[in-house]
Amino acid sequence: MKWRVSISLLALLNLGGISQNALAGAQEGLELAQEWCQTCHVTEEEKPGVDVAPPWASIANDPTKTDGILRAWLAMPQGQMAHIALTRQQINDVMAYIHTLKKK
Repeated sequence: MKWRVSISLLALLNLGGISQNALAGAQEGLELAQEWCQTCHVTEEEKPGVDVAPPWASIANDPTKTDGILRAWLAMPQGQMAHIALTRQQINDVMAYIHTLKKK
């Protein structure tokens, strides 16, 4: 599955839809999601997961989940979400990955 995401990210780069830096950040964001988030969220569209929290594709495509709201949530998780203390760069990387899940 990881190679499919990488291919998708490269396709976006080639189409001019994402910069080289955003591509690297999105790959890092995917790896963070796989490490920290997939125990509760489906972090990749084609990968099965648990149904404890909303799938990331749903979050990415929810117009009420603005970048500001998502960044604040990642910086200070609330409720049942585990507090994982992401750095600013890690939040940027996760946001870059979330953007790859948005339907065009």
